[in-house]
Amino acid sequence: MLRPGIPPEQTRDLLLRVLSVQASLAGFSIAAIGLMRFSTRSAAFSTFADDLLGLCALVFLVSTYLTFWALRTRSDARMQWLARWVDGLFLAGLTGLVSAGFMILYAVT
Repeated sequence: MLRPGIPPEQTRDLLLRVLSVQASLAGFSIAAIGLMRFSTRSAAFSTFADDLLGLCALVFLVSTYLTFWALRTRSDARMQWLARWVDGLFLAGLTGLVSAGFMILYAVT
């Protein structure tokens, strides 16, 4: 998403696109915690996956706040810096969410 030389308008457009996805994934992570309480058989997997999903929700929330901050800043350099953090946090949250999904899959089956 962010390479040197990308115009600020394009960065803002990309941030706007990822904003709704981040908020949705934060809500999905919380909903998945509630659904896990009814479906898992293994307490060890359930506890770790719950914690991981809660951490993912927090990461997506922080990423959403940083996106808002990046969109409202007047400094293009600050927006680029914040957008790099948004990218990293979004990918970390997405990786954790998929990892928790695999844990849930193998705990239920």
